Amino acid sequence: MLKVENVSQEFQLRDHLGRKRVKLALKGVSLALATGEILGIAGESGSGKTTLAKVILRLLEPSSGTVYFQGRDVYRLSRRELFKFRRQAQIVQQNPDAALDPLMTVEQVIAEPLLIHRLVDKADLKQRVVELLKSVNLNEEVMAGYSHQLSSGQRQRVAIARALALMPQLVIYDEPVAFLDAHLRLRLLKLLLDLRRRLNLSYIFISHDLAVLRLVSDRIAVMRNGVILETAPTEKFFAEPVHVHSRQLISNAPS
Repeated sequence: MLKVENVSQEFQLRDHLGRKRVKLALKGVSLALATGEILGIAGESGSGKTTLAKVILRLLEPSSGTVYFQGRDVYRLSRRELFKFRRQAQIVQQNPDAALDPLMTVEQVIAEPLLIHRLVDKADLKQRVVELLKSVNLNEEVMAGYSHQLSSGQRQRVAIARALALMPQLVIYDEPVAFLDAHLRLRLLKLLLDLRRRLNLSYIFISHDLAVLRLVSDRIAVMRNGVILETAPTEKFFAEPVHVHSRQLISNAPS
């Protein structure tokens, strides 16, 4: 489904004296994702995980390299093809408030992408929103409310429902359970696994928490300083980590 080939991303920065410098956020990154697979990407803050997600989704253009989605070069898509790609690949961010307009009701937030992409007739719009809320275990009573009236767990579920509204094939989750306590975290992870099974979705799951990645991932890739150090099936990764940094991450992970 997805192939990333030798992608690099550099940013032009200035120091406190105004001098230019180049920061390499990604350095020759390559990975692949099969249909229905969950690839976990582990790494500390600043390792390049979120930058990689943005490059995959064409929210950032890489300095070099190629991203293929279903065999098509994402960065050579026409305007019409890109519009279709935006339906097929979605992201759920760490902070759901980034996706939820505080001036819009929950119903409006979820309905907006449906209207933009003309996927539902207006007469059927409310029922489709209700269905999406039910798919993430929320009832329709929340529809008239605003994001600030919801709990953190409810806000994240609304963000997931919004992402699923376009019936994507790929969803990238960027630290989606970081703001939740242990109990809510486990419930949300179980929901995401159930959605993957029912909707035949493919996930890239970004987290610094190896315990979370062990629960959800088929394979795990470890990033550090913009480089993928190793990739392995999940249980093999934990049993036989190859790179010294991977061993350190595992040893420091909470049991």
